[in-house]
Amino acid sequence: MQYRASFYPNETSPNSDAAMLAESRDQEVLEARATAIMQPSFVQKIVYPIVCRETARPRLSQDCQTSIVQNTGTGRITVGYCFGDDLMVFGKLYSDGLGPHSVQVIKGLWQGGFGNGEPYQVSQPLSYLPEYNLFLTRAAAGTPLMAFLGQDNPELLAYVRQAAQWLIRLHRTPLHIGRHDSLWDSLKLFRIVRRLTKAVARAPHTRKQLIEMVDRLCQKAQQNPDPVPTVQTHGRFHYEHIFANDTTVTLIDFDRSQPSDPAKDVAEFLSVLRLRTMKRTGSTDTAEAPTQVFLEEYLAHLPGYAENLAIYWGAFLLLNMFHYVKKYKPNDAVFERMMQFYEEEFDTVLSGKLLPVS
Repeated sequence: MQYRASFYPNETSPNSDAAMLAESRDQEVLEARATAIMQPSFVQKIVYPIVCRETARPRLSQDCQTSIVQNTGTGRITVGYCFGDDLMVFGKLYSDGLGPHSVQVIKGLWQGGFGNGEPYQVSQPLSYLPEYNLFLTRAAAGTPLMAFLGQDNPELLAYVRQAAQWLIRLHRTPLHIGRHDSLWDSLKLFRIVRRLTKAVARAPHTRKQLIEMVDRLCQKAQQNPDPVPTVQTHGRFHYEHIFANDTTVTLIDFDRSQPSDPAKDVAEFLSVLRLRTMKRTGSTDTAEAPTQVFLEEYLAHLPGYAENLAIYWGAFLLLNMFHYVKKYKPNDAVFERMMQFYEEEFDTVLSGKLLPVS
């Protein structure tokens, strides 16, 4: 079976009916492959021996429970293999070159100081099966950070500080895997423009306001002409991929990891943290302390790595805001409240009020 050669999906491909049909067919094929790797015969013949060998467990429960853990139509499906009460393994099924790339990054980090016994870890790589484009990893230890969002307690602050410490360690590693991210790609500028077009079509009365916000972001970017360090970034550094307990913090999902501007990871963590808190609680009150704890910890160790933070943060906000406008309904109080959040958050970020750096 042939897989797409590119490590990164082509953002600029036309959104034609033919392209959409091809994507639909690819998704059907991927789902059929997911069904196949969940069959008892596949588990016993392929998965079971690998897990026993790689986890140093000579025997496991023969009653393996399988389930689809994630399927969002992105060309990747994650299957869970539960071997009894104390061992969970995930198999991530790919339809493109992101599989080999993720394997290379995780193995490089596991062997380069993010392995077993370390306070800052990645999920343990078990095996990559190229004939299936399937990557098996052990489940991360700890509680997902997502479980604590919106709460006003010391535990959330402690785990957020751990998350910052994990990111500091990643941004200091000499590892560079993958192609270097361009500014166009790292800021997702094509996607912003595409979503802006769709947003204006959905809600024409927002056209002037949305375009003015893009102009403000561009003006802000022009104020930061100095080069910044290029580091290995996580690429999707936010609460869904962070697991923590009292002794370790573990990251999963390195499909988008590549050398890039470190501010990209920081901005994604903060913007998604605050957005999720807003959606959960109706305000960002319980996100204020975690925001400051994360920034203070990160910038205390890497102060020169966040020069472009406001630009990336603003870009993430616009990307989410334009996507949200597609939900526009006249006289919708929830919609108006969320739009007010996006506008105020954007103003605050670009003004520097959330940033302890100039």
